[in-house]
This record gives sequence, structure tokens and C-alpha cells, in this order.
Amino acid sequence: MTAPVSFWDRLPADLQRRLDTEHRTVVHGPHAELQLQSRLAEDVLIVRDGHALEIRRATLTNQASVLGVLGPGDAAGLPLLAGQPQRADVVAVGRGQVRVLRVPQARFRQLAEEHRVFTTAVLRTLDDRSTHDGLRLALALAPEVGADQKLAAHLVELAERFGRPHGGGALLDIGLTQEDLGRYAGVTRARTNRTLSRFRQKGLLDAHWRRITDLPGLRRIAEPFDDLWSVTPHRRPLLGEPAEPRSRRTTLPPGLGWPRPPVLPPEVPHFTGRAAELALLREELLHTPGHRIAVLHGPSGSGKSALAAHFAHAAQEHFPDGRVMVDVRGRSTATALGAILRALGLPGETVPRSAEALSELYRRIVADRDLLLVFDDAEGEDQIRQLLPLTPSCAVVVTSGRSLPDLGGRQIPVGALTEDEAADLVGRIAPAAPAQTRVELARLCERNPLAVRVAAARPEGLADLQAGSEAAGVRSAFMVAYRGLSEEHRRVFRFASLTPSADFSEESLSALVDAPVEQVREVLAELVGAGLVARADAGRFRWHALLRQFALDRVRLENAQDERDGAVDRVLTYFLDGAREHGDLLGRHRRAFHQSRPGPEAPASDLREHGLAWFERELRGLVAAAKQAAEAGRHEAAYGLADACFDFLELRRYGRSTIDMHRIGLRSARLADDPRAVAHMLRNLGVVHLAVGEYMEAFAYAKMAGRAFADLADLHGQAVVEGDLAAVHQLLDQHDAAIGSAWRSLERYRGTRDRRGEGDVLLRLGESLCTLGRYPEALKETERALALHRASGDRRGEAEALRIRANIRHGRRDHEPAHRDATEALALSRDIQDATGEARAHTILAKVGRHLRLHGEGREHGSKAVDLALASGDRQAEGWARIWLGWTLLDEADLDGALAQLDPGLLAHIEIDHPRGQVSARTAIAIVLQQRGRLHESRSQLEQALSLARRIGDRSGEAQALEEMATTLRRLRQLMDARTFGEAALAAWRRLGHPHGTATAHGGLARIHLLAGEIDLALAACDQAEALRDHLGDRVGLGRVADTRARILLHMGEHAGALKVIEEALPLMRSGGAPFPLASALLVRAAILLELRRFGDAHKQAVDGLRRAEDLGDGAAEAEARLVLGLIRQRQHFGRKEDDEAALEQFRHADSVLVDVDDQGGRIDVLLAQARSYTRLGRLDEADRCRRTAHELRRWLARPELPGG
Repeated sequence: MTAPVSFWDRLPADLQRRLDTEHRTVVHGPHAELQLQSRLAEDVLIVRDGHALEIRRATLTNQASVLGVLGPGDAAGLPLLAGQPQRADVVAVGRGQVRVLRVPQARFRQLAEEHRVFTTAVLRTLDDRSTHDGLRLALALAPEVGADQKLAAHLVELAERFGRPHGGGALLDIGLTQEDLGRYAGVTRARTNRTLSRFRQKGLLDAHWRRITDLPGLRRIAEPFDDLWSVTPHRRPLLGEPAEPRSRRTTLPPGLGWPRPPVLPPEVPHFTGRAAELALLREELLHTPGHRIAVLHGPSGSGKSALAAHFAHAAQEHFPDGRVMVDVRGRSTATALGAILRALGLPGETVPRSAEALSELYRRIVADRDLLLVFDDAEGEDQIRQLLPLTPSCAVVVTSGRSLPDLGGRQIPVGALTEDEAADLVGRIAPAAPAQTRVELARLCERNPLAVRVAAARPEGLADLQAGSEAAGVRSAFMVAYRGLSEEHRRVFRFASLTPSADFSEESLSALVDAPVEQVREVLAELVGAGLVARADAGRFRWHALLRQFALDRVRLENAQDERDGAVDRVLTYFLDGAREHGDLLGRHRRAFHQSRPGPEAPASDLREHGLAWFERELRGLVAAAKQAAEAGRHEAAYGLADACFDFLELRRYGRSTIDMHRIGLRSARLADDPRAVAHMLRNLGVVHLAVGEYMEAFAYAKMAGRAFADLADLHGQAVVEGDLAAVHQLLDQHDAAIGSAWRSLERYRGTRDRRGEGDVLLRLGESLCTLGRYPEALKETERALALHRASGDRRGEAEALRIRANIRHGRRDHEPAHRDATEALALSRDIQDATGEARAHTILAKVGRHLRLHGEGREHGSKAVDLALASGDRQAEGWARIWLGWTLLDEADLDGALAQLDPGLLAHIEIDHPRGQVSARTAIAIVLQQRGRLHESRSQLEQALSLARRIGDRSGEAQALEEMATTLRRLRQLMDARTFGEAALAAWRRLGHPHGTATAHGGLARIHLLAGEIDLALAACDQAEALRDHLGDRVGLGRVADTRARILLHMGEHAGALKVIEEALPLMRSGGAPFPLASALLVRAAILLELRRFGDAHKQAVDGLRRAEDLGDGAAEAEARLVLGLIRQRQHFGRKEDDEAALEQFRHADSVLVDVDDQGGRIDVLLAQARSYTRLGRLDEADRCRRTAHELRRWLARPELPGG
């Protein structure tokens, strides 16, 4: 192996002496935090003795991964030289002390400036570490590399770096826990346990994994990863090299595949020159490893966009996944991200609404893709920084009027063409022009590409340019071309500058100039030929900013104000009438401003698609028209446009455009003193803010809208707004308030004929009643809503009603009917292509399948729900889908898989400020942490869950969190607190009328009473739990109760009765597919057989239990199994030295595991068993040490005497 050279060893002896003399050495105890993740280090730490870990923690769940192990001579905090924060916490190992030399930041920088050798040592250390980390990460993520290879490779590395010779192997005296080793290797706890057990069986490791007995054997298993410090790091292949195959590709939203067709403007005809700029683009974007950004900056008309488009068209082979060019001028981050996602092929209905969800989906889609992204006409660094992909596989080109140095990358100025390039461009456009004419035209146009193109389209205008040579330049070229047009064509050219946006359709220009479309089409063809406008795509054209300003100047000079106003009126009328007509084709579910009642259901699909296509084609013009109308004082058109576009903008998720248009509309409605329009604008703003997750803004607008409709005595408007308020309260988990708003809405709907609106409010009412556990009322209102939606033919509403009824029935434990409702809802959502509805139906099926113990089906539905929710951008749907998938994986004992879903599920609910989802996620995370033995972290999650549940009145969530808190405290042996929480959980479940929860609480209290030695209370709690489980027909629950009863009988010395009870329980456990309870029951049976002196049967059962515990990664169960195995060796052949030695190995291993999982109470029995074996072997000092430690633990825990003590 190529052993790494430490930072300390790279320093010359004189510098080492100076550092030792000048700076203090500090000793830290186990688990001490030396540096903190994401903070700039105050000192550089150099380890002088002992070891530390670099631990990176997930923000929400505190889930940790070990990035590195630091030993003597290694340094932490080196990134501070570059002003970068720490990538991870630096923590002393769990056993022993670490001594570090602390060098203050300022002194460290000074040494780097004064001594080249010091700087070289830093850079080489960082380079080696980067190489090593890259290889380790690739190894951890490689799906084809098994746990055996991964763990063997990391054991070999640790042995070579830190091991001491030990027999024919090595002793790793570095204080790592077994869980730390798994985190370092990227292997789950369960697989780590199984793999290390196999290594022991093969003679590679001693009873404790830190003693390696066969290092060459481990190295053979690890090949070719047996040297993690000598392999050349991965780099991006240069041009001409074959790309490496990717083993891991990001999961895409349904329907989005690779490669994507290019989304680029047509290449500019006769592109000429720019050889130097193209060479710089190729060097930066094709030959440079890492993140690649090029900024093309220069004055307007210099050809930046044309250069970017030309490069993109020519770069197809280098970016096989796609090339996209997006105009970002005037766009917010969210709007620009939406445009990019649509350009990449994401359907409009599935584009996320919130900026956070847009950003997350965008970065997930482009991750690990060979994409070229061109952001055209950028305004500044802040706008573009949010659009940059995080993956180095993507390349980015930005065009801007100024340099953007803060973005990094290559800044490439784009100015005038060279003389030869400009003359060549004239020749390409006008090949008949003599050479002298070409040169002269280029000179008179100041070699500006735009001006040269316009002038070269009419080279006979050279004389005009020469005649005005004292004013030669860009505008002169434009004027010559303009004068070359016929009078009618000049008129169209002038008036076209009054279009609301820089790109426009033939139809909108036809309305503006009041001429037939066919005539306008002919004029546009000539203008394109003259270089005065450019073709964008089919039927659409675009202005260059300089030419549009020139045309605008001409229309102001040559046409009167009333002519210009008439043209603007005509184009605004075109947009307003078109938006209303095509919006009606979408099938409005609301009363639009120009309607007296809600619109009908959607017409035939071809008409609906026609409406959608019109809106997509005219979108930028519509948004700009609203602004133009407001500025022109045409306020009725401004708010009319906003309302007419609302349904399309909401359907296709143009959230920020909707808000911008309606803010303009609201201002215009107030200026026009139109209270009805004000009310509609306020209501629409509330709806769109709710959709993008801005709940407080939604609440404020809805309240203002309600007052506005009340002033108008508009019952229907008041009913709609109260329904909106119910939805806001519901999303804020204010369910009592939501119910009040829903009832007020229903009272007002009675005076209208809007049955569909009434049905929607009934669904909100049913959901809130369900959340509060008022199931009979919830079912009644939901079935009323279902009947209304079916009667009105509203299939979307029918599907939602079925989903809510399924949830209610699930809450009542009517799982079979709930399954039928959710299945029917799923089919309906598929029929109407409602991706969010599909995701929610799959989530309910996952939830119901879990309780029906259909784990495979539940996992499949949960996975589909996550994919669909991600594709639709619905963060709440994603959060719930991940949580229920996590619960399903937790039931299957896949703890890592569960946490991988629960962590982002919790994040989704935090981002949208949804407390009820946070309660469920934190409770599930706490259970995962319980099973892993991370009990203090589990307690922290439950404290947060309880606080949230109580704040929002989530009684079911509170009861579950109380129950799990009691379990965590029991395992921490804090029995008084555990009893308090257990009794509170029991009372909460009883108040809810929840028999399953009540039974679980009784069972948990029975375990607490047993540990406290309160046998009568334990038996009474068992009886209550058993009666409830039997009534419910819960076989697995009966098995859990039997496990507890058997433990009580074992404690009482009634071994035969205990054996009978546990043997009746085992078939129930096996049939229910409950892995954790089954492992527990097997170990109880092994302990009973031990007391009955059936040593062979006890050994067989304990080995089976140990195997299952290791597979599950259940440290407490593993320790219990090893304790039983050790006691068997201790008792079976009393007095045999080899048996006591073998027992001690099991006890020591059990104690090590219990330390890892922080089960100090469990250690007492193990330590006392160790003391007995040490006494028999005559090792009295060690026996005394074990007894003293047990005594101290008992005093610390205030724990009563337990059996076996």
C-alpha cells in the first residue's frame, strides 16, 4: 500500500520545532467536538496523539457519515487558507483521548506566506485527501461492489495507517465503533454486522473486529480496492477521449427521457468569424475539468447571442444529453427555472410551483447529465447564480451586456468584428458586392455585426451611407435599410415596435396594424430578408433591442399620438378577447370576471389543446400586455387580462407570472375604482400564493377578498373566499379554524347554484374533521361531497372525495373499504391525467397496505407516489409519500432505506411549513434511531414532534410521539419518566377511541413495570393489552404481548409457563412478517431454555436470534443474544477454563455493542456475568473492576436489582 504522508511529516524539522514551541497542545476527551461543520475554522488542528473523525451530519436528522479518520500528524481546518468552511465536524473518537496542536488562523496564514515549503505541504495534503476522498466516494456509491469488498478495503487502509503488529495481523487501537466503521465504508449497520461475522468465521478477524488476524486475506478480498491512497483520481475526459460509463443516473420524472432534443433558436444565417472567441469557448467548455462557465459580454448588437447559438449548434457531439438556450431577460429565478424545465421537456402541469421545489427538481434533473445550458441576456450575477447546476457534467454559457466576474469561469469580451471578418460577412450576405464595397460597408457600420447585416442586405445603399459618412455608424445603417422599404412596409415596421413584448406573433401584429394576416406575413418576410426583424419559430418573430428602439423612434416621429394609441388599443383588445375565448376552452372551475357564473366542464380535448397552445404561443405577449395596458391607462384591459389568463397560468404552473399579472391588475382595478375587479384580483392572488406555498400571503389576500365581496353583497364570492380560507387553515394545521371557515362557506353556497364549489368545501370540511379524529362526521360530509361531484360530472372532485374517504376509513381501521376507495381514486386520477391525484392515491394505498401487512404492495405504491409527487412538484404530496414509504420500509427492518425517505420527507414539510407532516416524519425518524441504539437523538426528535403536535392540536400525532418517547426512555432506563409518558400515551389513545394505540400503550407500560420490578402491574397491563389485541384480531400484536408475558414469567421463575407462552407466540410473529419482534421472541425463548438447562436447544435458538439481530442491525438484540451464548458456555461445563474464556469473548463483544448503542442499563448484567468468569479464572482484579463498573452504573441509573444480577 502507498501509505499517505501526513501534513506534519511534510514539514521540515525546524518548522515542526517552531510550531511545537509557539503553540499550545490541548488534550480532549472522548466525543469532544474539535471543529464544527459549515463554519470557518478559527484554528488549524494538528493531531499529535490519538485519533479523530471527520463526521458530516444531515441537517435535519443528524444522520452521520464518516468522511475521514485523522491520526497523528494529520491536520484539520486546512480549507481556511482558501476562506472555505469546514466540510464536516471534527470529533474525538469514542474511546481514549486525542492531543492536538492548535495553530491560530492568522498565524497559519502568516506561515504559509513566509515559507513556500509550508504552502506546498498544505496543497499536497489537500490534493492527497481529495484523491482519497474521491476514490472512497466512488467505492461507496458503486452498486456493483459488495459490502465484503468495501469493508475489507477500509479495514486494510486503517490497518496500514494506524495498526500495530499483532501476531500475524494488526491491532486497530483507534477507538472506532463498529457503526463508525460502517459509516466510513458506506455500508449499513446490518450489513456491517453480517460481514464482520463472516470475516470472523473465515479467521480474518478475532472476536473483536479491531483485531485483524489475517491481513493478506483481507487484502485479497478488497482487490482491486486494497490501496485507497495510490489510485489516480477520477477526472473528466478531455476532448477526443471516450467518456466513462455512468453507473448511477438520477431518477427522472415520468415521461422525461434522455437525450433531449435541442431547444435552440435558428442559427443566424451567414455566421462569420469569431475564431478567437470560439477557441476560448471550446477551451473553457470542452477541455476544462470541473465546473465550466463562460460569460460572453459586450455591447448590444455585437453578436453575443448569435455566437452562443452558433457554438451550441456546433457542440452536439460534446453534449449528447441536450442543449438548451433560454432568454432570461427580465425573469425572476423561479420564472427562469420554470422556462428551463419546460425547455427540457417537463410538461407544464407538472412544473413545481415554489422556487424551492423548482430549484430542487431542476438540479435533480440535470445532475450527472452532459448538458449545455445557455442563459441569454442576463442582467447580473445574482440572477444567474441561482440557475447554475451543481454538477460539473453541465456546461454553462451566459450572455450579458457587462462582465460577470463573480460567477467565476471564463469572461470573454465580444466586440466589433475584425476588418476581415466584417468584410467577409458582407460578402456572404451580398456575394455580388465588389471587394471595395464590402470593406467600405463594414467600415461605415463600425464593424458592428447587426449593423453590417442590415446594411449588407441592401448593398446598393452604400452611396446613402457614404453621403452621410460624418454620422456613419449603426443607426445610419438602420436608416438606409429603412428608407429602402416601401411606404406600407415602413408603416408595419414602425408600428411593430409597439407590440407589448420583444417577440410577437403574426396574429398580434395583424391586429396592431389593422391588416389581414396574409398581408402581414408578406411584409414580415421582407423585413426578415432585410435583417430588420428575426424569425423566432413558426409564426413568431423577434426584435433586436437596437432595431426596436430605432423603429420606436421612427413611429414617434412619423405618426401622431392618436394613431399610436389606436394601434395599442387594437393589440390589447386582441390579447384580452383571445385570453377570454381560449380560457373558456380550458373549462374554468371558477367564476371568471367576465362571467356571471362558473364555466362549464372542459369541452372536447382537441378544443382544450387548442386553447392551451394559443396561451403557450402568446404567453410573453400576454404578460407584457397587462403591463402595457396599465401604463397606458387602459386599466380595464389590465385587470381583465390578469383574470382571463388565471386558469391557464395556474394549470401550467406559471406561479410568478400569475402573481406579477395580478399585482398589476389589482393596482389597475383600484385606480379604475372598480370594487368588483378588486375583489376578483384579491381572490386570485390568494389562490396563487397558496399554490406556491406562501400561506400567510394567501391568508392576507383571502381576508381582504372576503371583505371586498361582503361590501358588494356577493354571496358567491364570499362562499368561494371562505372556502379558500378553509384551505389555508387546513394547510397550516389550524383545523378548528378550517372547520369554521368551511361551515361559513357552506351557508353562503346555499344561496347559489354552485354545487361543485359546495362539494369542494365539503371535502375541506371532511379532511379537517378526519385530522381531528372526528371520523363519523368526516365520513358524513365527505359522502355528501362525493354525491355532489358525481352529480355534476366533476371527475377530479370525485377522485379527491374517494381519496379523502379512504383516509377516513383508514383512520377508523376499516382497511379493506379504504383500499377499495383508494384504488378507485387512483384509476380516476389516471383517466384524467392528474399526476398529483395519482401520487396521493398511491400514498394512501401505501399507508393502507402497511396496516394490512401487504408490505411489498405498500412499498411499490410508496415508490410510485414519490416519483409522481416529484414530477408534479407538489412538495406536500412528496413529503407524505416519502413518510409512508419510510414507515413501510421501517416495518420491513430496512432502516437505511427508511431514513433515506424520511429525511427528505421531513425537509419537504419544513419547507412548506406543514407541522403535521413534520410530526409524523420526526416520530418515524425517532423509531429508526431507537432501533439503531441512538437513543438520545431519538429523544430529541420526539421532543420536537411533541412540541409541534401540541401546538397544532394533532392529537393522534401527539399520542404516537408520547408512546415512542416512553419506549426511548425505557431503553435509556429512565423508568419514572418512561412511566409518566407511557401513562400519558395511554390516556391520549383512550381519548381518541383508538384501540390499537391503547393496546400498544398497555404493552409498553407492561415492559416498564417489569424493569421497575412491579410484577403485578406488569401482568395487569399485559392482560389489558392481550384482551384488546384479541378483540381486534391482531396476531402480531398478540405475539408482542406474549413476548412481554414470557419475560415476566421468566423473571418470576415460572420457566415452564414462560416457555409455553413464547412457543404460542412464535407462529404469530412469523405469520405477521414482523422482523424485530420475532428476533426478540427468539431470544426470550433462548433465555428460558437456558434456565431449563436445555443448553443445546438454547444455543441453537440464541444463534438464530443473533443472526437475525445482526441482519437487522439491532444492537440491543445482538448484545442479548451474545449474553445468552456466554451464559450457556459459563453454565454448561462449570469450571472449564476454555468455556469461561469463550464466554468472556461473548460478554466483551456484548458490552462493546451496548456501549455503541448507549444501553448502559443492559451493560450491568453483562458486566456481572463477566465478573463471574474472571473470578473462576482467578483474574480477581478484572472481576472487581467489572463489579465496580456495574455498581456505578446501577447507582447512576437508580436501577433496582434485576434477575441475573
